[in-house]
Amino acid sequence: MPLSVASKVLLLNAFLQSEITQQGLARRIGKHKQEITRLFNLHHATKIDAVQLAAKALGKELSLVMV
Repeated sequence: MPLSVASKVLLLNAFLQSEITQQGLARRIGKHKQEITRLFNLHHATKIDAVQLAAKALGKELSLVMV
């Protein structure tokens, strides 16, 4: 699975576990709700920085490890 997709899946799981709405997440990171919808779209190319910002807004940390 590509890292971009894996990071979005992890983000979506964190979002679903939270009690935050898409609108609430958008407000927290200063984006429009439509951008949050695209952020969760596995077929949409999203910068990893955007995923990291959203994860932080959910109280999570996105990290990358090379082994």
